[in-house]
Amino acid sequence: MDWIDKNLKISENSDTLYFVGCAPFFDVLFSDIGVTPTRTANSTIKILNYLGIIPIVLKDEKCCGHDLLWQGDFDNFKNLALYNIDAIKKFGVKKMVFSCPECYRAFRIDYSKYFDFKIEMYHISEIVANAIAEKKIRFKEIAKSITFQDPCRLGRHLGIYNEQRKIL
Repeated sequence: MDWIDKNLKISENSDTLYFVGCAPFFDVLFSDIGVTPTRTANSTIKILNYLGIIPIVLKDEKCCGHDLLWQGDFDNFKNLALYNIDAIKKFGVKKMVFSCPECYRAFRIDYSKYFDFKIEMYHISEIVANAIAEKKIRFKEIAKSITFQDPCRLGRHLGIYNEQRKIL
């Protein structure tokens, strides 16, 4: 939890849980090339805080198991999934937010398919696009050309294409 910026607010009692995914582990893995995935995690919490959401972040969060399932290791995927489901149910949250497309896909499709786990789930892009539509977030226009590649798990697997474009 030491990766969380001290200016951000997290809670132990909220209706919303932010599932961080492997970002803290990837910080260590990619530190030699200057990649810090926890910047995305901190930015996600910052956006949620801006919108008045103070999420729970699990202290003992484990991997979602996406890669294990895709590699055919169902037993270890099942063990991770059941651990995560149990940990999440203890908090009684109503919603989960993800910034990692693989985690979002694993929970929304695979967990729901193999386990009794029904909960509202959102990718941060869905929350931001909705906040823009409701005029809770405003951006100043910048005249720049950009290239955007849809994450396969969000686009082809979950059909989420428009939200990112609304934000851009």
